[in-house]
Amino acid sequence: MSDSMHDRSRRVLEETVESLRKIISDAAIDERMEAVMWLVDLTNQIENLRQGDLANVNITKITAGDARKTRPATTSKVAIAGRDEDEKAIEGTYPRFISRHDLLVKVGWSKKRNAEYEHRATKTTIEMVYEEIRQLHATRLFTVESLTPIIDAKHGHVPSYQVYLALAWLQHVGYLIKHGRNSYRINRPHQDFETLWNFLSEE
Repeated sequence: MSDSMHDRSRRVLEETVESLRKIISDAAIDERMEAVMWLVDLTNQIENLRQGDLANVNITKITAGDARKTRPATTSKVAIAGRDEDEKAIEGTYPRFISRHDLLVKVGWSKKRNAEYEHRATKTTIEMVYEEIRQLHATRLFTVESLTPIIDAKHGHVPSYQVYLALAWLQHVGYLIKHGRNSYRINRPHQDFETLWNFLSEE
């Protein structure tokens, strides 16, 4: 491959990574966390490809059969209305946040799978996100993009989905207020982390 083609390919991959990061942000805003996790993995692998680290590229192939949609059976309007009410009642109980040992666990509801799912992060990681917000964004609006990357001295970058998990919990307990689709501000600047953590139900 010529140098010019190589450079063009790298630019395309860089643009792809930036576009995927925007999609991740939108998916996280809508709390489509299963999609966020898949997109984060895809983005990381494309970044590995851009850097020439082919050993860590293993993108799962989606076949036509996987994407094929079956035609839904005809359902009465009454049945659909009843099902919608049931779904709303179920979704109204989610998300839930609990502590499990030294983990923050978000329990959500997947419409696609019609089942619960969980996302987890250590208390240490959640506190790192809290401290980053408190120190850098105490008096103004901020976005996820301005907050990341957050560096964990032991494990490198904090994964994006764990940052979104921390934001969702901090908003849930009232520490943060969301503005628009992608901006936040601190609502209770004097509330310390341990007090917030103690609000969690233990499992």
